[in-house]
Amino acid sequence: MGGLGEIVVYSCYFGKPEDVNTVSMGDGVGYRRVMVTDDKDLCLSSVEILQDDLRPLGPVHASRRAKLMPHKYFPRANWCIYVDNRVSLKVSPVTLIQHAQAQFEWQDQPIQRMAFRHGVRRSVLEELDHLYAIGRISRSDWKMTNRLFMSAGVRSSDLTMNSILVQKMGDSVTDEFNERWYEVFLTLPSRDQLALPLVEHSTGLKLARSPLCYSEFVTWPAIPRRNRAVRLMQASDRKPRLFSLARIGYKIKRLRAAWDIQSAENERNTPVSSRKTKDNDDG
Repeated sequence: MGGLGEIVVYSCYFGKPEDVNTVSMGDGVGYRRVMVTDDKDLCLSSVEILQDDLRPLGPVHASRRAKLMPHKYFPRANWCIYVDNRVSLKVSPVTLIQHAQAQFEWQDQPIQRMAFRHGVRRSVLEELDHLYAIGRISRSDWKMTNRLFMSAGVRSSDLTMNSILVQKMGDSVTDEFNERWYEVFLTLPSRDQLALPLVEHSTGLKLARSPLCYSEFVTWPAIPRRNRAVRLMQASDRKPRLFSLARIGYKIKRLRAAWDIQSAENERNTPVSSRKTKDNDDG
């Protein structure tokens, strides 16, 4: 396709988190479309189904294996484009690849993979705090990850949204970087955005970043987020007392998260020398 060799556009579908987005990977004209999944009954027209049973890994960790390490699945491909099930390509893969090629040349990056910057948050610490504030990660996971970032000196302000990733295949440095990314991801709460800055910080290597917004290339979200309020209202019709208790518990958690985050922000803004002095005084 366009003299670029074999192009694979792929997505991952594990644990049936939502309906399959049948148009996420474009029309498939001139390139392969592949769905990596643990669903043995899944069948999609003109889409290759690649079964990948990674038990005992849960769906979140299992789905990231192919996402982060395409060389394990498509060793003969020249280009791989990962698209999340919740987005839909609105340009041809060639257009996206040509854009990635320009970034590899302009940014002079040894890593032959491109991501898009997050549309709302800039830093990995903002993302971590946001996940805790909305209840997507536990308090213990938040505290552990925050300590890890602080001790490693990770203050990245170049957060990516990894719903779409473009990779030129056949580069061993990129493959090794991706393997390290997945290894670190397995040790952290369920967001590969959190693992990437740690790997970039420790290796000194970086994914290329597109200067454009991802919305130039994909529609997002193609599948709306589940409406939590509607689900809670449905629950309240059946069990009003339990619903009220759940709301109280949720509010308490939100208040505690806000307090924790404010305390963490104060510590992050404290010079290292002052933190060491305080630690010595406490000891």
